[in-house]
Amino acid sequence: MARRTIKIPQKQSKELEMSESKKVSDIISSIDSIQGKQQKMSSTSSSIPITKIILAFAFLSIISLGVFSLGNYQLAQSNPTEGNISDKLNFSFELLNGEMVMLSDYAGKPIILDLMATWCVPCKTQIGELKTLRMNYPSVEIVSVSIDPSYDSISKLTEYKNDNGITWTVGRDTTQAGKEKFSATSIPTVAFINSAGKLKQINQGVVFYDTLVDWITSG
Repeated sequence: MARRTIKIPQKQSKELEMSESKKVSDIISSIDSIQGKQQKMSSTSSSIPITKIILAFAFLSIISLGVFSLGNYQLAQSNPTEGNISDKLNFSFELLNGEMVMLSDYAGKPIILDLMATWCVPCKTQIGELKTLRMNYPSVEIVSVSIDPSYDSISKLTEYKNDNGITWTVGRDTTQAGKEKFSATSIPTVAFINSAGKLKQINQGVVFYDTLVDWITSG
């Protein structure tokens, strides 16, 4: 099973801490050197003393180092696999009641997307595999969408759903956006989107139950 995440260490290494301490020490040494030189110089200038400028610079540098360390620690605490929902979920399709919905509306649960057509023989095989999955993993959102809306009318899809005992969402890709986003050059095209909205798997051709379970359990 492929590794899902790369763990980033949560704390700074000792080498980085020593490097930051050395930077601060070098700045202080530079200030002491400049102060020694300035004491030998007589000046009546009304401008801001150079030592104050350098002290301000040193102070800002130390703060910057602290922010850098905190930022790295926060990055280490975050999960690199998290992020925005996949753009592929941003396509609309028509439900059998005529309502238009977005695939992203189903985000928050694991999603199995089945791009199909009623005339497709292998798609019926895929329906059988999805029925088994539905029985054993009812929390997984299954969505079957026809990519041939010109042939698959709402009435035809309704009949297909009833005849095949489909108990999940069925619709049709009236905009062809789903077909394009998932590069469905053949059907069935089956995709798995995890509960975080990340596209994790996509396959052209029938995906059997055991493989579907592997997809889901691997997250």
